[in-house]
Amino acid sequence: MPPPPDGRSLGATSFGETVALTREEAQRAADLQRAWHGRTVIDARPDTDRGEAECLAVCERRGWPLMSQDHRAVSAGSRRGVGVFGLPELLMLFAAEGRCLPTSAWTIYAAIAESNERLVAQGWICDDQTERIFHECCAILVAAHTAA
Repeated sequence: MPPPPDGRSLGATSFGETVALTREEAQRAADLQRAWHGRTVIDARPDTDRGEAECLAVCERRGWPLMSQDHRAVSAGSRRGVGVFGLPELLMLFAAEGRCLPTSAWTIYAAIAESNERLVAQGWICDDQTERIFHECCAILVAAHTAA
């Protein structure tokens, strides 16, 4: 398994771990949900963005980065000092570590972006310029990873 952006291993003992929320974290997550959607929406549909809010609360407590494409979670994470990254950054990291070729990483990115209107609306663009920038970022990360 590839390590997350901070370089820690995602071995069997830490990946996919079930993490119990403390009362404070559960309250923080519920507060986030209400701030994002309003009390009426959350009272009617309590699971709306619950996972994003809970993950953010756990990441904040443990000092972990959060992987999310949800604009609310990204924004809240930034305000709370939680490092937030998305799938494009993860794919670039995989390429930098030699876990896949940059062309394969781009193929994955393009397939996901082209099949998801919501991601396109969030700026996941699949054009020649974006592909060039993606490959340039991969090259920079590969060089940095090789030098380390």
